[in-house]
Amino acid sequence: MTVAIGALALTFVALAHHQWLWLSQVSFAERERLEASFRSSGQGFVLDLDREITRAFFYFQLGPPIEDRAERRAVLSEQLERWRANAPYPSLVGGVWIASWRTPTEVQVERWDETSSTFSVVTTETIPAAVRKVLNNTTRSLSSDDSSKNPPVGVEPTLPSLWVPLEPPFYFARTRTDDSYLEIAIVVLDRNALAREVLPKMAEKSFGLSHAGHVIVAVHGATASDLVWSSDPTFPADHLVDAEISFPLLRLGRFDDLHGLIPEARVARGRAFGPPAGGPMGDHPPRAHGSERVIFRRHLLPPNRSEGPWRLVVLHRGGTLDQVVERNRHRNFGISFAILTVLGGGVAALALSARRARRLADQQLELVAGVTHELNTPLAAI
Repeated sequence: MTVAIGALALTFVALAHHQWLWLSQVSFAERERLEASFRSSGQGFVLDLDREITRAFFYFQLGPPIEDRAERRAVLSEQLERWRANAPYPSLVGGVWIASWRTPTEVQVERWDETSSTFSVVTTETIPAAVRKVLNNTTRSLSSDDSSKNPPVGVEPTLPSLWVPLEPPFYFARTRTDDSYLEIAIVVLDRNALAREVLPKMAEKSFGLSHAGHVIVAVHGATASDLVWSSDPTFPADHLVDAEISFPLLRLGRFDDLHGLIPEARVARGRAFGPPAGGPMGDHPPRAHGSERVIFRRHLLPPNRSEGPWRLVVLHRGGTLDQVVERNRHRNFGISFAILTVLGGGVAALALSARRARRLADQQLELVAGVTHELNTPLAAI
């Protein structure tokens, strides 16, 4: 019996050891699955938002140069109307400004007026601080001895906004017939619309937050302390800063499904670009062919950047993935250990019961033998 109990104890320890090893492998696989799921969903979210940012950048291109100042503003007004009529998220664009440098040191700013449906000149005091700062930096750059004199192009993350030159190529400023040196359209992205509508819808599409309460998704602005949106406003903001899974966000990219948004053409190098005159944008692919189309498209977007000015962070409500997996492993091991304990206790109880039954059987045999002996003795004397 002692040997049997010892063998049972050794079996119990061996099972517990193998159970711990198996749970470790399961936990590693679970961590890989969680991380892959978070990264796949995060990449989908990033592509969706970057696509809409790029869509806005395409919409407000003017295409081949327009010499007439009034016509440039008229075309830009049409682009804004088309955006509001056709874009998946019309509220993403909160307004449009135009910065005009008549000389490298003199800038004039106009703002789209919803009431009059025209661009009106504004004073410096009414310009948002983020826009004013970039305008001042651009003016200093244009008036310096730097031969490149590149204007800001692409995403300005602080406001945030898109800076779209009103003629290609981006990295070349020239004097027009109307004596303007450089003009840039500032497409202001509505931060409130992003937090209220755009980001929640994209997060629901990518992460299924309504069915995944364990996932926290947040978007940081230009700095880590600038929280644009969080799927759970009650979640501590300081925990979001150190999230182990994050993605660059708010980048301009090259999306094949947006090539049809190349601006409506007038004429470029004897070739027509974009949809037919009077037709809606996006209904027709570009009609240019060969190297001319490549050259023209190269000017539609600034160079690719691997890092975006904003960040998407994804984390588990329970902490880091290692912490979550470790807790699950200890919990599962506790459950497995309890099951093994119950099984071991059952086997031990069965062994004790069998031993007791055997002892009772021996006592019964001894009793019967004693009674038989006592009865046989008087009978033998007779």
